[in-house]
Amino acid sequence: MAIPKSKTLVAFCTSAALLVMLAGFALPRSASRSVDSQQTAEQGKLVFEKYGCFVCHGNEGSGGVRNKNAATGGFVNALTYTSRAFKDADLKERIIRGPTPVKKADPHGSTPPLSMPYFRGAIPDAELNDLVAYLRSLTPEEGEEPKPVSKERPPVPDFMLGDNNCEICHSVVTEHFKTNPHYGADATRKGTSEVIVCSTCHGSGKIHAASYGDPQAIIQFSKE
Repeated sequence: MAIPKSKTLVAFCTSAALLVMLAGFALPRSASRSVDSQQTAEQGKLVFEKYGCFVCHGNEGSGGVRNKNAATGGFVNALTYTSRAFKDADLKERIIRGPTPVKKADPHGSTPPLSMPYFRGAIPDAELNDLVAYLRSLTPEEGEEPKPVSKERPPVPDFMLGDNNCEICHSVVTEHFKTNPHYGADATRKGTSEVIVCSTCHGSGKIHAASYGDPQAIIQFSKE
């Protein structure tokens, strides 16, 4: 007995749907890994912004932030290709290990003002993993160009906006200040309000920090 065409069509569609379902179950491992990796990188971008990494490393790690007398061309390193030089564990350690004196272009010149802050114990391991995933996502594949960078910068996080927390971005310089004759010159003064800090001479750093380190938003001193 011949099978009606309508039943043949239904059977064909059912088989095709089953094949699509089976194919769907076969794909998820690589596909889900890709989706998971993308989601982790997106979470890492939030971590990157939460801890103000963009203030020194540029929006989305693209660089372009001046760092006078730094051997890296007078700028803070961009992060676009950083992940190629480190394994995950090494990259995490580099992020959290704290103040690292930046190599000077002129060994006899001034200390580059920007240096890594101390994040050990401040960034949970889960966030570090997300941050590393984000840094890896910035690195293009061989033969490809870096991803275009958004022109919109996120707001500077609140913890960077205090008047007397200059060590967050200027840790090496503020530590070096302790050897300066001006440091401790308040020995005869009374009360914590009289303690000499960076803002005593340079003025409030709040606007300076909120302006992504704009040098015009702080009182500067030079030999001239």
